[in-house]
Amino acid sequence: MVKLFCAIVGAAGSAFSVRVDESDSVDDLKKAIWEEIKEMFIHDDKFRSVVASRLQLFLAKKDGAWLKSKDPAVIAMRSGGVPEKVKALLDVEMDPADEIGDLFGDAPTKRTIHVLVVSDGSNVAKDSSLPSAITHSENRRKRWRELNEILDKNKKAKTNGVDGSSTGT
Repeated sequence: MVKLFCAIVGAAGSAFSVRVDESDSVDDLKKAIWEEIKEMFIHDDKFRSVVASRLQLFLAKKDGAWLKSKDPAVIAMRSGGVPEKVKALLDVEMDPADEIGDLFGDAPTKRTIHVLVVSDGSNVAKDSSLPSAITHSENRRKRWRELNEILDKNKKAKTNGVDGSSTGT
């Protein structure tokens, strides 16, 4: 078993730990995190609609250095802030198929934050300055909505001729 410390980005509160096997996947880690935090989310209007599958996990590591629990950025996160140092860590979402042992095998266990958790209810998900998968996901959804609207308009125009008769083939 590996003990990992996690912090929810954009939500006030302290770091928490979860235990997973080294052979578990990141997807298993996501489920373990959800079990740990779901009570908090259920009672917070901002996060009530969050489900485990919509959590995004990021390594709290940059250039080989893990984020320390006493780091000023982590302390600022406890009040709901999202410091630039934390934003810089949100560039690549963890792959759900990766194994825990491969990602955290050499990670220090004391005074270290291992995983940054982002939910779609957090203010981070609405922060357009983030160069992360979150921003890309929102942009993708917006493009799909726009494309669907265009397709709907074209479909209506094609089926409703000038005289009201169908012009479709």
